Amino acid sequence: MDLKELIQAVRDDSKVGRGTCSSIDECFTDEELGKVILEEGLTTSEETVAWFREDEGFYREQEHEARAAGGEEVLEYYYGKESNGSH
Repeated sequence: MDLKELIQAVRDDSKVGRGTCSSIDECFTDEELGKVILEEGLTTSEETVAWFREDEGFYREQEHEARAAGGEEVLEYYYGKESNGSH
């Protein structure tokens, strides 16, 4: 598959794609998605979507642990004072 098709597969995914409010949806440009896809050597839509789903899971886990460990102060450390904890 070409890079545009792999990016589209991520954007169309029901878990991390457009309209999901995932960090992938909200924070990554198509160019950034493409860079990750190339760096990770992803070549199929299945492995590409799986990789980004796993990445989103790690992000959510970190956010959850930050809230559990110290609440808003820890989130401010990770994301800055102006943030509500999302990317």
